[in-house]
Amino acid sequence: MHVSKAVITAAGRDQRTLPVQTLIDRDGREKSVLRILVEEALSAGVDEVAVVVAPGDEDPYGAVLGDHRGRVTFVRQEVPRGYGHAVLCARE
Repeated sequence: MHVSKAVITAAGRDQRTLPVQTLIDRDGREKSVLRILVEEALSAGVDEVAVVVAPGDEDPYGAVLGDHRGRVTFVRQEVPRGYGHAVLCARE
C-alpha cells in the first residue's frame, strides 16, 4: 500500500515552538525539527506533506523548511479541538 500523504500536527498550544527548534540530524547537520520530519516523510516516498498549524504559524514554520517549503502544505486549525480534529483538518 502506498501512503500518499503525511500529516504533521504542530498546532498544540504548549508545543508550538518545538517544530522550529534546531537539532543535529543523523548526518551531523543542524536542522529544525520540522525539516527533519518533512525529510523523513519525503524519503519514505509520500507525495504530499501537510502540516497542521495554529493561525499565524505558517511563516515561522515555512522559514525553517529551506528548499522543502514548496513541497509542504500548511493547514490551519482555527480552533484548538484536539489531535483528532487536527488530523481531520488535513483531510482535504
